[in-house]
Amino acid sequence: MSQTRPLSLSVFAGLLLGVLLLAGHAAMAQVTVFNQTLVIESDHDQPNIDIQPVPFNKDWAFTARWDDNNPNALNMHKAMVDIGIKGSFYLNGSSRLMDAQGARTLASQGCSVAGHTVHHYWLTTVNPNAVFKEILLNRIEREAEVDFPINSFAFPFGTYWTGHDPQSQPDISDALVRSGYHHCVYSHFAKNTQYLPKGLFSTVNQVVPGDRKINADKFRAKMKDILDNPEKYKQTDYSISLGVHPWQPAPEMEKFKQVVSEYAGRDDFWYCSQTEFAAYRLNAKYTLITPDESKVGTYKVSRPTIEYAGEDVPLSITLTGSKPSKVILDDKVLDIIKLDEQSWMVNLPYTQDQQLPSKVDWLHFGDGKSTELKTSEEIPGLAFGFGYDSSGDILLTVANNTDKPISTIYIVIRKPLFYEIGNGFDRIKELKPGQTIKLPFTPGKIKSGIRYTQGKTIVAAELFMPDPNVQAKAHLTFDVTGPQATAEEKAVMIRDFAHITGPFVPKEFDFAPYVAMSQTDAQLKPTTEGDLLTTWSTTDAAASEMFAYDRIFPFGQSKEWYKAANVFTRKPAYFVAAIDFEMSEAGALDIKSELPIMKIAVDGKEITFDKDMTIQGMSAGKHRAIMALDTKSKLVFYKPKPVFMELTVDGKSVMYR
Repeated sequence: MSQTRPLSLSVFAGLLLGVLLLAGHAAMAQVTVFNQTLVIESDHDQPNIDIQPVPFNKDWAFTARWDDNNPNALNMHKAMVDIGIKGSFYLNGSSRLMDAQGARTLASQGCSVAGHTVHHYWLTTVNPNAVFKEILLNRIEREAEVDFPINSFAFPFGTYWTGHDPQSQPDISDALVRSGYHHCVYSHFAKNTQYLPKGLFSTVNQVVPGDRKINADKFRAKMKDILDNPEKYKQTDYSISLGVHPWQPAPEMEKFKQVVSEYAGRDDFWYCSQTEFAAYRLNAKYTLITPDESKVGTYKVSRPTIEYAGEDVPLSITLTGSKPSKVILDDKVLDIIKLDEQSWMVNLPYTQDQQLPSKVDWLHFGDGKSTELKTSEEIPGLAFGFGYDSSGDILLTVANNTDKPISTIYIVIRKPLFYEIGNGFDRIKELKPGQTIKLPFTPGKIKSGIRYTQGKTIVAAELFMPDPNVQAKAHLTFDVTGPQATAEEKAVMIRDFAHITGPFVPKEFDFAPYVAMSQTDAQLKPTTEGDLLTTWSTTDAAASEMFAYDRIFPFGQSKEWYKAANVFTRKPAYFVAAIDFEMSEAGALDIKSELPIMKIAVDGKEITFDKDMTIQGMSAGKHRAIMALDTKSKLVFYKPKPVFMELTVDGKSVMYR
C-alpha cells in the first residue's frame, strides 16, 4: 500500500513517526513512499541486512552524460550501444536540432534523456520565476515525448551561482526541487550546496574523453586515479561518468569507441544510465528496513515509489550470516545469490502496483481561466481541467469517462518561486466510471521582494496513475505572471531602461561622440547610419519577462543583429550603455559593474573613476551616464547573457527613467 509522506533530515526518526521529511535552507522535498513486507526464513539466527550502495554487488556505476540538442548525439548514442555502455542525453527544449523523434532514439537501448532547461540560458541571469519555467517545462516536454520519467539535471554552461546575486543559488536550488529532480551531474553543487534538502541529490565523478578530440592518455590516467583511490572518489558518489559534449567528428568517435571499450564488460561495473543511477541511489539512501517485533524474520521495507525514483531498478541487499532457507517479498520468493560463505545477495524488486508509466501526456490550459475540460489523446477516456478558481485557489479537475475504475491517482502540484511553499500533494484513492472529482489547492503565501515581482512562468500538476488499466502519467500546466511590481520597484529595474549599442572593435572605438550624447536630453543616434551594430536598442517585452532586473542587456532584437554581432563571440569587444536616472538627493554615485567600464561620461562630461567606481558630488535630479564596457572576450553574441550593473547612492538604488 502506497502513501504520500513528506521526506525528514532524520530519515530513521522520520520513518518511525510515519513521516519522512527532507528539508534544506530554501527548499523542501516531499516524496511519495510505499511499504513492502520482507520475510527471511532461516533455521539459524537472522542475518544482518545491509543495503548495497551500488546494485548487484558492483563496485561502481559506469555511465555517461552528453549535453545539448546536438544532432551528433545520435552518433554518440550508436557508439555507446556498439560498445555496450549506457548513458543519458541532457536535452534542451524540442527543436529542429533534436526533435521528439530524436529524443526517443536517444532514450532507447538502455539510454535515457535528462533535463538541461528549455533555452540553455545562464540561469544566474534569469529571474527566479522564469528559472522555474525553464527547468520544469523542459522536463515536462521531454517526458511527454519519450514517455518516460526524467530525474537528472545538468546546468547550462555549468552555472548555478554568481557573486553578483547571492540569492540566485538558493532560488535555482529551490526550482530544481520543486520541479521533481533528485540528481545532478555537477558534483560540487550536489554535495556542497546548503540550499538543497540534505542528501537528496546524487551525482557523479566525471571523466572527460574529449569533446572534440579524444585524449586517450588523459582519460586513462583519470580512470586509473579513480579506480586506484575508490575511498576518495566514493565520497562524491558511486558513479563514474563520461562526458560532456557529443561534438566528436567521425574519426574521433572511432577513437572514443576504442578507448572506452577498454572499460566495457567489467564485472565490477554496473553499466547504467544516469536515470537508473539516480533512481537506485535514492532508494539506497532513503530505504529503511525495520524488523517486525511481533514476527521473527518479518521486516517492513519503506522506500521511495517508482514514479519519484524514476526507473525500475531493484534494491540490492546483502545478508550476512548463515544462508536463509527462503526470502519472500510481498509473497514473491526471491533468488538468494551467494557472495561468499557468510554473505548472500537478494534483489528486492518493485511490487506489481509499482509500475512505470507506459505513456506520458502533457495538456496546457492557457492562462488557467477556462473551465472547459481537455481530453487526453495519450490516455483515452480521461479528461482534465486545471487553473485558478474564482476564490484564487488552484483547482484540479479529473473526469473518468471510461467504464472501468481507476484505483489510485498520485498528485503533485508544482508552484513557481513567487509562492513560499513549492509543492502540494494529494491522492485520489479511487475514480469510479463516470465520476468527476475536483480538488482545490490553496496556493499559499506570496514571497516579498522585487526579484519575485517579475517574469512569466507556469503552474503545473503531475498525475501518476499506476492502475494497470491506465499505467500513465499526465502533466497539466497553465501560464501565470508573477506578482505585479509596484511603481517604485519598476523604477529600479535597470534592465528595462538601459539603451545599448555595439559591439565594437576596441582598437577602432571612438568614445567622443558618446560624450556629447551623455547630455541629459540629447538624442541617442547611431554613429554610422544603416549599421545595425551602432543602432541603439532596449530590452523588449520577452527579454524583460525572462531576465533578471539588475542586468543590462547588450543584445539587439533581430536575427540580422545577431548575425552581424556573432563575429565578436568570445573575442575582444566593447559595447556602450546609456542609462538615464534620477537622484532624489545630492551625493556620491556608486557604480557596480560585472564588466570593466573603460570610459564613462555623465551629463556631457567624460569622467575618471576612482578605485571604488564612485562619482563624487552628484547633484539631485536627472542625469544620464554613458559608458563603454569591455566584454573581456567572455561574451557570446548568439545567445543572450545580460550583465550585472547597479547604480546606488548611500546604498539605495537610483530611480531609472
